[in-house]
Amino acid sequence: MTPALRDVHELVLNNFKYKTDKSQYNKLEHWVEPDPSYNGTTPLVGDCEDFALACRKLLRDRGIESVLIYCLDETGAGHLVLESN
Repeated sequence: MTPALRDVHELVLNNFKYKTDKSQYNKLEHWVEPDPSYNGTTPLVGDCEDFALACRKLLRDRGIESVLIYCLDETGAGHLVLESN
């Protein structure tokens, strides 16, 4: 992992509280793009896609390309991750 990726990951992680879409929005899935002013230092509550979208926003702010990848496990549960070189 590059230093820039590590910095973004740690910044978001340090200000992130996990909460499912079901408990937060009463929906199975609910994707919310971070506010344009989001800089990683404000608290963020959500699940895997909220975390990935926040990281993507901060990487874009630094001019780093990334790709969202939606994965399914053997039970059919989804998980969103972010990939960058």
